[in-house]
Amino acid sequence: MALTEKQYINKIEFLHTGDVQVRESTEVYRDDQMIAQEYHRRVVSADEQLDGPLAERLQGIQLEVVAERNSLREEKSKLEAEKEDLEKQVSDKDAELQKAQEDHQKTIENYDLLVEAKKLVEDQLALAKQELESLKPIEDAQEEVQAEEQEVQEEQEVSQ
Repeated sequence: MALTEKQYINKIEFLHTGDVQVRESTEVYRDDQMIAQEYHRRVVSADEQLDGPLAERLQGIQLEVVAERNSLREEKSKLEAEKEDLEKQVSDKDAELQKAQEDHQKTIENYDLLVEAKKLVEDQLALAKQELESLKPIEDAQEEVQAEEQEVQEEQEVSQ
């Protein structure tokens, strides 16, 4: 009945901060049969100096994670700048749309005023036509009077 202990890293997680979370497992065996298992978890910060087998395993990975984190930060900064530009463009377009809507409303109001003015002019024209029609008999009578006066003058001239 021999007892043996086996230790190994069974899980490595990369956190959004650039730190690495490492879970180490310790297993105890009795005659090739596991009788106990224990976990130990630790966080290795991005700038922490390591030694031993964990250092060898994590060093290259950690450098990649730091580089990726820096790359993601740069990309995030670019995306935020693009977002600000797009928000400004949307704001500008909203202002243009508001002005276009105001101009459209003024055009509608002007059109309504023109329709009213046209109706007034048409009404005034109709009244003027009626007045003109009512004045025709007077004009005809005036023409008859003038024609008679002219006949009288002609007769007077002939008689003289």
